[in-house]
Amino acid sequence: MSIKSYIFVFLLLFISVEVAQAQPLAPPTLYYHYSPTGNRMVCYVGYAKIAVNPDEQEEYTETLDSIKFNIYPNPTKGLLKVTINTEVKIDDLKIELYDINGKKFIEKSVISTEIELDITDAYKGNYLMKVFVNDKPYYWNILKE
Repeated sequence: MSIKSYIFVFLLLFISVEVAQAQPLAPPTLYYHYSPTGNRMVCYVGYAKIAVNPDEQEEYTETLDSIKFNIYPNPTKGLLKVTINTEVKIDDLKIELYDINGKKFIEKSVISTEIELDITDAYKGNYLMKVFVNDKPYYWNILKE
């Protein structure tokens, strides 16, 4: 056997030993990137992008606990719209908006799943919006321009 054959066999054995000792792959990890206002903008599984930037869309959509929330426009100049789509029966629906100091700015119990909040009189800045669906809270940061 020639020296090239020995080197080839040695490399083949080395590679097969390395492959046999390789650790199994870890389950995929989810990574999220958020906008300055705190809205989830992009979701990655490992390095694969699975969600698009909501700035490229008219509406920001997020599905939590089989409830689809559409919140737009965020940032807003005054009129904020929230639409909730779900197969779950909604017995109680309430929206609260807090300023940066934690003071409740708006509290609204609603019947419809299409809600409009008029915050044109509010100061520019960040607000925390809580949407209670059947007493379970969901949170978003809202930016008033």
